[in-house]
Amino acid sequence: MLFNQAFVLLTNKHSYEVINLYGMLLNATKKFGETFIIYHRTTAAIPDEIRKTRHHSFTNDILTNLNLKPIANGLIPGSCHFPLLDFYLRYPYFDYYWFTEDDVTFHGDWKHLFDLYSNNMSDFIACHIRTHSEEPNWHWWNSLSHPDKFIPEKLRLRCFNPFFRISNAALKFIYHAQTNKWQGHNEVLFPTLLFLEGYQISDFGGNGQFVLKDMENAIYVDAHSGTDGYLASGTMRYRPPITDHELTFNKLHHPFKFRNI
Repeated sequence: MLFNQAFVLLTNKHSYEVINLYGMLLNATKKFGETFIIYHRTTAAIPDEIRKTRHHSFTNDILTNLNLKPIANGLIPGSCHFPLLDFYLRYPYFDYYWFTEDDVTFHGDWKHLFDLYSNNMSDFIACHIRTHSEEPNWHWWNSLSHPDKFIPEKLRLRCFNPFFRISNAALKFIYHAQTNKWQGHNEVLFPTLLFLEGYQISDFGGNGQFVLKDMENAIYVDAHSGTDGYLASGTMRYRPPITDHELTFNKLHHPFKFRNI
């Protein structure tokens, strides 16, 4: 089954490394859908390197003009999904949206990764999905809030979102939930609200109860986090940066700051 999919690369850079990553994604996704750069514009002009790509640009005005409430005065922390929602409003017709930050790399052929999920119909696939009881001291649990509603901690989930896939229906739901006053770090807001609403959520694998069948540690090696949920190991982690000698074939890696590609 072939879905109509958008593959979006979020960046505020126009370096050789970013353009090369875009090129690799473009080449790997030809049979799967369309590939875009979502460019965070901080100057009046869009750099030539970005203008030559298929792109969608935004400015810091996105924090106010979407009628959504961020948890801080910038995209970081927790609101890096705002540009994806802005992109969705401009391109609302894709079945699935793949999102990647510019410090994510796949050490291998990206096409192999996308092939693995070409027939999967999960509404949301991310890394490191965990329950509150597994990581009760994670910093962002209480960012999830609503002026009139409350979700008990035992029902909350978290994930790690520098790379994920989300369905059209799920993204539309998230947009309307936030316009209806839900707010929170996307790594708790996405999995919690979607799961409680009955959407199918899955872990790329990784490990844990949400891992897709036969996919444990298939495309990334999960972090061994403690109760604080601080991801400091594995191939998809918060910190420290991945070094060249840690790159593992056919695995996702984050953060990979200094590419030599």
